[in-house]
Amino acid sequence: MFDIQGERIDVFSSTEKDLFRLHFNEDVLEFIELRDSVTFEYKGKKEHVTIWPANQFLQDTSDLENILLKMDEEKELRVKEFEKNKMFVEAERIKKRVEYDIRMMRETGFVNGIENYSLYFDRRLPGEAPNTIFDYFPDDFLLIVDESHMTIPQLQAMPAGDKARKSNLIKYGFRLPSAIDHRPIGFTELENKL
Repeated sequence: MFDIQGERIDVFSSTEKDLFRLHFNEDVLEFIELRDSVTFEYKGKKEHVTIWPANQFLQDTSDLENILLKMDEEKELRVKEFEKNKMFVEAERIKKRVEYDIRMMRETGFVNGIENYSLYFDRRLPGEAPNTIFDYFPDDFLLIVDESHMTIPQLQAMPAGDKARKSNLIKYGFRLPSAIDHRPIGFTELENKL
């Protein structure tokens, strides 16, 4: 959360108990104070701070306009498909949903449900395995699966459950078909990755 007063911004971090008070001289950050978030008691100055987002889903937005164009193209195709099948409520629903999402991403860089557009942001092909934490481990890491009699069947079942839920959202115009590619990694895909 932010509180802006003139050239001073108080940043209430989602991960810290203290707030960061940023003092600006027009566009230049002059200094950062650390303050108690309840009493505003001064706790010293900071040379720099790292402020983590409240939401864990971050995307590279350097090619945002091209991504939004692709989303809009998929929306147009889906609307035409619904209209051809005389599913006018679904056509209007997906049209409004995607146009709102595009507007929010353009204005704020984020929208609830942004992960459903991960195919575009990740620059993956349809059906291609999603990124996972395993992409960040070194080649020689060791994986120990505890409670494997429960974990392995769950890994095998998760993609089917997710696909069933997403298919209904897509069928009734709540999501674009590309949302199916925001999914858990399949067990075979995980085996191949490991």
